[in-house]
Amino acid sequence: MDTSMFWDTYCLIEVCVAWGGRSVTLAQTVIEHGSATVGFDQYLPVLEAAKARLPIGSQPTLLADRGFEHGELMRWLTKQQWNWAIRVKSNLQITIGNGKTQSLSELFPPKDQAYLFPGVKVLGDIECCLVALPWSGNPIRDKLRRECSCQAGLRGRLKEK
Repeated sequence: MDTSMFWDTYCLIEVCVAWGGRSVTLAQTVIEHGSATVGFDQYLPVLEAAKARLPIGSQPTLLADRGFEHGELMRWLTKQQWNWAIRVKSNLQITIGNGKTQSLSELFPPKDQAYLFPGVKVLGDIECCLVALPWSGNPIRDKLRRECSCQAGLRGRLKEK
């Protein structure tokens, strides 16, 4: 899922499927909006239209960038039984297995590593698996990007830029 701006006035919201190394649009809309940052209520109709075009029984993995870290989206995706990977800001509050809540930035590993935290909660009540890594200069970043976009075994993944 992504947004694009046109002439600083119009925002394209689209959901695409990766197919054969290409992006194929499933659903899209254009709204008059002065920013690429949109709310859940603005992109929900696009998600619903994309869902209607998917084969029954399919289990897609939604990939989204920062700006889509909305609790409503994560709850909707979980209800649909979709997998998801959303890049989030480092100040996102995470509740780890021992019940301690802290910001994602406090969980960063060394530059050349990534940490997996299964069974964490974000935004208070959304269970997911968290992949934490410093995005800049991390040699495993590209490998992780490929694997997160291909795996469907873990529901809900978050990663940090």
